[in-house]
Amino acid sequence: MRLFLLLPLLLLTACITPRETGPDPAAQEALRQREQQRRIEEYQRSTQVSLQDSEQQLLDLQREVRDLRDELARNQSRDQEAFDQRLDRLEQGLRQLEARQRKDREEIVSVLSKRMSELMASQPRGGNSGGGGVHTVGPGETLSAIASAYGVSSRAIIQANNLSNPDRLRVGQKLRIP
Repeated sequence: MRLFLLLPLLLLTACITPRETGPDPAAQEALRQREQQRRIEEYQRSTQVSLQDSEQQLLDLQREVRDLRDELARNQSRDQEAFDQRLDRLEQGLRQLEARQRKDREEIVSVLSKRMSELMASQPRGGNSGGGGVHTVGPGETLSAIASAYGVSSRAIIQANNLSNPDRLRVGQKLRIP
């Protein structure tokens, strides 16, 4: 008899299926933005390591040039020409390394500005289309990326906020967007 009472209940629960829902668009967007931010941070870390390596190489070459000059000063009577050639090679290496370092820095700024601009442009602005409002500076953001995201010029933001040094934005700093 118990089985007879349980059978309709089992059939009824077997017919109830959870409602199928599609993926939450807001959650997908948040996940996409977190992944993009993670990639930007990973790129930033790798370029920072590369930059630090270049800086260490530069310091090593500068120290070697200084040591060579000291040695040259102590040993004027020795083979002056060999020292001059070695010194010229080192100074040429220094110039090449400094040029590479400048290029790397420019590339880092360019790539990060572009990516930050894309990330900021993809985030909702809370009704600030066409500029206006206040922006809080986040880690790694540049003035050009912020200006691009709001569709205003960097100069307009500089003037609206009386920025004496626009290259020195602080994380958490509030900028009025004209």
